[in-house]
Amino acid sequence: MAFPEEIRSLLAEVNITAQNYRPSSGAAAHQSTATPRHKLLAAAKKLVTALEDPEEEAWRFALQPAAHVCAISAWQCGILAPWSKKSMSSAELASQCNADQVLVGESSSLLVTFESIVVVVPSRP
Repeated sequence: MAFPEEIRSLLAEVNITAQNYRPSSGAAAHQSTATPRHKLLAAAKKLVTALEDPEEEAWRFALQPAAHVCAISAWQCGILAPWSKKSMSSAELASQCNADQVLVGESSSLLVTFESIVVVVPSRP
């Protein structure tokens, strides 16, 4: 974990980069690392890395292959297809995708852990 001065410096970098942020679109924008979006992502990732303790970093590294497999499974099941509304419970998403609710809930939890998708609210029985 970083010292407070480093955190303040990285937070300032994120704020400065955010001021220059403009949404980009198209294939070329996603392939370039010079877009404002990519610069903001890089600054934010540096801040997150500085805030994490070594154990969190080790867990993310160890579980990263699971994120790839989880993302492929989620895509094939239709979980990552366009959603009918901005946020849904795992039960709603499972119903929309015609997928198993447990699969949707667990996949979503893993993908959120790996910062791959936005939060899916778990359904309570």
